[in-house]
Amino acid sequence: MKKLSKPLILLSAFIALTLAVPGGLFLFSSAGSHPGVASGTAASDGDLSTASDISNMTGVSTERILQMRSAGKSWNEILEDLKAADTSKTSKSDRSQSLLEEGLGEDAVQRLVSAGYTKQDIQNAKMLAERVTMQIRELTDTGGLPAVDLPSASPDNQGTSDREKFRTELTGVAGKFDLETAVRFMLELKIAFGSMEAVLDEYLYALQFDLDLGQYSKDKDQYIQDKENKKTEHPDATVISMAEIEKRLLEQIQSENKKEQGAAGSKTVDPARPDSSAPAVNPLPEPPSATPEDVKPVNPAKAVEAEMQKLNPNVSIPK
Repeated sequence: MKKLSKPLILLSAFIALTLAVPGGLFLFSSAGSHPGVASGTAASDGDLSTASDISNMTGVSTERILQMRSAGKSWNEILEDLKAADTSKTSKSDRSQSLLEEGLGEDAVQRLVSAGYTKQDIQNAKMLAERVTMQIRELTDTGGLPAVDLPSASPDNQGTSDREKFRTELTGVAGKFDLETAVRFMLELKIAFGSMEAVLDEYLYALQFDLDLGQYSKDKDQYIQDKENKKTEHPDATVISMAEIEKRLLEQIQSENKKEQGAAGSKTVDPARPDSSAPAVNPLPEPPSATPEDVKPVNPAKAVEAEMQKLNPNVSIPK
């Protein structure tokens, strides 16, 4: 094994220290570490050696380091840039890890990663399962399914409507739903069922009819036989699936919207305020209506004759 020269040993120690200390600034003083190299100039043997050592320490390619060097940066500036990029990458990774572990937990994520699944696949399965659990919660926690406008809401032999039966079934499934188990099944059986959505539907079916989906991988034929037996036992059951949950949730939203529109359309009259549609009442008395006699003009001659008759009845006024 070739023994490293003393300058290279010092350089390696410097690189490790620079990357480990946040915000640390150190000045390169070794031979050949001038502030920059003109763009387009071939890298010297010293630059190649230094870039190779930094690449080994940081994992960044030698070509990228030499490009940064050719751009006129000093070795110290290059190290600072690489450290800042590594810090940003670490921060993003930490946030992603935190979101992934939320709901599942650190131990569950570690178990799935140890089983060979990527964090991206785990995240996709987790988001799908969380969406379904949120929809189930909407249907079971707030009064559930719509009480009107459901064609299948007529009472059955037990006097329980379809919507009430479905809500009861859904509540039972919600109580048995386990996020980590759902995610694990989606990852394990994705290829067998064709998609994560199909696996999640099968998991909901297994919870509804007390089947063990884990048996599918151990004894597929037996699982299928058990499933067929459940279908025979419950021929009229409404199967809980992602599509059925979304349909019922849409019906609930539409029913609530109709109720709100009906409430807004109904008008309530405040007794303290007059109804604008009622005829207005005039507080002043109506003036007397005019008649033809009231407006007929008086003959002046007749008036004079009447006055003279009063004074002397024997006087006759010629006409």
